[in-house]
Amino acid sequence: MELGAGTPEHASALSVPGAEPFDPGGVGRPFKDWVSLPLDASAEWVPFAGCALAFVAQR
Repeated sequence: MELGAGTPEHASALSVPGAEPFDPGGVGRPFKDWVSLPLDASAEWVPFAGCALAFVAQR
């Protein structure tokens, strides 16, 4: 999810167990604003999706 590097939402998402910076190529170059949440944290997805929508809407 694109949450904005340095935002409280980004930091909170990274604190979810198993979460990590989104690195689509798997070569150690993650997207700076993005966080990948694990499947077993699916209960967290909806709140963070709302945050992601708000983040991209402010552009």
